[in-house]
Amino acid sequence: MRDQPPIVFLGPSLERARASCILQADYRPPVKRGDLDALQGPATVAIIDGVFEQSRSVSPRELIAAAGRGVRLVGCSSMGALRAAEVPRAMVGYGKVFSMYHAGTIADDDEVAIAFDPSSGRATSEAMVNIRFAVDEIVQRQIIPRAVGARIIDAAKALNYQERVYAVILAAAGIDDDETRQRLAAMLRKHDLKRLDAIRLLEALAQGQLREAMDERLAQLSTGEVSGTTVAPIAARKRHRESLIWESGDVVSWTELVQWLAKTGGLRAIAHQFHFYDEDEDQDQDQDQDQDQDDVASELHVRAMAMRPRVEALRRVWGWFAAEEAQVTLRDLGADLDALYDIIEEEDAALELLGTWVRRADPVFEAHVFHTLLRSGSALRRELMRAGCFAALRDAARARDVTATADDRRLVQRRLQQRFNVGLWQEVLDEAERCGIDHAAMDELARDMAAIRTMLHGASASAPRREALHALFDALPKDPSSRRFSMPIAEAARRARALQALVGVSRVGFIEGLVHAGATWSVAQAFGALETWSTTITAGKAASREAAEVGALMEMLEQWSYSHAEFAELEIASYAEMQQRAGAVVDPRTLCLPYDSTFSAQTPIEWVETRNLLDGEIVWAPVAFLTIPERLNDPTYCPRLGRSVFTTNGGAAAFTELEAITHALYEYIERHEEDCWRRLYQNPGLRGAAPVRFIDPASLDAPLRALVHNAEQTAGAVRIVDATLDLGVPTVCVYVLRDSMPVPHAEFGLEQGEYVGWACHPDVQVAIEAALCEALQTRAADAAGSREDLVLAERSLGRHTRSKPWSRAYRMALTDPDAPLLPIEKLPHPGACLRDIRDELGWTLDALARRGVEQVLYRELTPPAVKDGHVVRVLVPGLSDVNPFCLTARVRRFVLADFLGPAGAYLPSSLAALPPSRFAE
Repeated sequence: MRDQPPIVFLGPSLERARASCILQADYRPPVKRGDLDALQGPATVAIIDGVFEQSRSVSPRELIAAAGRGVRLVGCSSMGALRAAEVPRAMVGYGKVFSMYHAGTIADDDEVAIAFDPSSGRATSEAMVNIRFAVDEIVQRQIIPRAVGARIIDAAKALNYQERVYAVILAAAGIDDDETRQRLAAMLRKHDLKRLDAIRLLEALAQGQLREAMDERLAQLSTGEVSGTTVAPIAARKRHRESLIWESGDVVSWTELVQWLAKTGGLRAIAHQFHFYDEDEDQDQDQDQDQDQDDVASELHVRAMAMRPRVEALRRVWGWFAAEEAQVTLRDLGADLDALYDIIEEEDAALELLGTWVRRADPVFEAHVFHTLLRSGSALRRELMRAGCFAALRDAARARDVTATADDRRLVQRRLQQRFNVGLWQEVLDEAERCGIDHAAMDELARDMAAIRTMLHGASASAPRREALHALFDALPKDPSSRRFSMPIAEAARRARALQALVGVSRVGFIEGLVHAGATWSVAQAFGALETWSTTITAGKAASREAAEVGALMEMLEQWSYSHAEFAELEIASYAEMQQRAGAVVDPRTLCLPYDSTFSAQTPIEWVETRNLLDGEIVWAPVAFLTIPERLNDPTYCPRLGRSVFTTNGGAAAFTELEAITHALYEYIERHEEDCWRRLYQNPGLRGAAPVRFIDPASLDAPLRALVHNAEQTAGAVRIVDATLDLGVPTVCVYVLRDSMPVPHAEFGLEQGEYVGWACHPDVQVAIEAALCEALQTRAADAAGSREDLVLAERSLGRHTRSKPWSRAYRMALTDPDAPLLPIEKLPHPGACLRDIRDELGWTLDALARRGVEQVLYRELTPPAVKDGHVVRVLVPGLSDVNPFCLTARVRRFVLADFLGPAGAYLPSSLAALPPSRFAE
């Protein structure tokens, strides 16, 4: 007998038509007192909305009684979230609003209350929980200052729930300008937490995800047990004495952290800070005082013989060739051998205790290790991420049954010898055993690490089919006056201005004059009305005003197109079903899903055709990664964040399809390389990473040298960094250092602010110019203060966003006047300077294929209303996106670059790679 369709009590939280598209159910008006009385098990009831003042609300006793009759109950969003938090023994709670009530983040019933029109069911006021969520979103994006956000929250909370209308709230918050209020209200309305929770609940019911949890709740009710935990937690599940790595979702226990440190040679220095106490110490000292002086020489000889294996490490550090050389050096230095032997013996005794603590997972010792690392900040983040990345990659290699090559096994063993500061693998095993790790565990670590290395250094993909590329696109020579574009800039400006009315641009302004009147570079801002986007301002940057204007207008066209694109050939199916059909399909899990995404291979989602540039074949891809509007069972939805993680990475607009594709692809590569770079040098940063490569501006051609010189005269010192790490396509990071930074912004004693720009292009000089202009755009936008979507900032292990963590050493390197500079012709990845854009794309595809990229997908998104322009999205499975809740395997590799490469990212000879110990600086 088939189950009857679920009953859903739904009102203003979600429109009925949208709900019916997600779940076939018996939809009823908001629940009220008495609505559950006639229901019997095994019915499934989802409560989303309910009445408050209109009539008596559903009571906890009714819910318990219904559950007692076998009715499965789940709640979210509004009344459902409230009652699920109040009656955990009867209801399953779902979504972020429920989690906020359950955790005590909010407590008042009026947080979810709204007024609505009974005839149409439409809300006539705003829910307080939605206001909080919306304000927090735009504050985190730096659209409004935190103080203004607090005023909006206070003003809303002071009103009765029926009066909470954004026009009234914003006026009460002191926002007097009518246009500003209207724009801000439109932006706030786009963040509807109750609606998002309702959609996710219906999708979960449609997939049968909650059946087990609801049945478990009924069983608990019959036994008197109470759970009350949320089905969809905001963070990954985590138990006591465990750490969550928020970027990846990895959970590392304190025991796993200690074992990781012990296996990789990093535990000793921390353990030596622990208090070692020997209860026989005082007695031994008394006996030493009474010792016969005649035995001193003999004992010294015996001790020297016993210390020989331990002193061997000292010989390697100093580079002594013979015992006589060691004796002479120690005598010249005035070393006290007794004191040296005492220290070694004390450390040996400590290591015996250390091994015992590690083997028995001593909780006091583990707490000491954890909190010692916590005090240093970056060390804890680094080791937790390294342990988590190793575990994730190890599981992937085992799942693929990867067998390590002999070369990779030897290299991993050698890296471990360096980390333990010993000369032989057997000595690594012996040292690890003293730290509580047996030989079998160390062999397993080396074997797994080598298998990961083999997996990540797999064979390159098939070479791109140039004939396929030539069949798709004609040759496209560049304009003689440009290293980058096919069209003269004056013609591009004329066409871009013709698009202003279509995309709603009311004004284009220039802001470089706010930085310095002598700027020859330019930053343009286009002001529009992108209600579905995070900003009403788009920016363009270039070495000329016309080019900057074109950039701002084309970015507006790109963003406008995301909400106006049309898809005639949509397919709705699960990934498992799509795999059974003819043709290729991309695995959504390779597209930077949030780690807590509810996607599964059985989840039905929307698909659309894309084309693979490497072979010209059609590949089906998820629509959710291409456009802004909500999609069915959106795989990009992040429960921890409470919304979808959608970015414009890999999107571009241009006047030819080929140029739009290349711009989009270069941006995709740039963002991936930036993520790899940050993992290697900043967060968490690798001890022993190769020095940053600074590019010498004197090696640039004359126009670019002049631009750099003008930037330094008008904005601040310029540092150009070669950031090409993973894909071989020149990627550049440019810093503009502002000397007159306000004191509150100064960090680490450096009164300088950094404005950063990134760019990628086969022609490294084009990349440098683009990155420099982006850094200057950031500087000018900071002065203008008008742009509304400054990016979701990276944060550390905490929950809330903050600025990207930078190490003191990295900041100091940026400002070091003696740092060596490298001419562009000596860069490891010099790129190619080609005069045809199709040839540039072919060169880039070759570089990606050599590094294992198997698909480079693109889809044209140009709306029918656009007659003179092209908008495309590019997707490259396996590469990193700007999703802050995902670490791809390629990026994880750079967290462990000392073991996994690539070549040049790590210096084996660097003493920084060695853990602090008695014989390592």
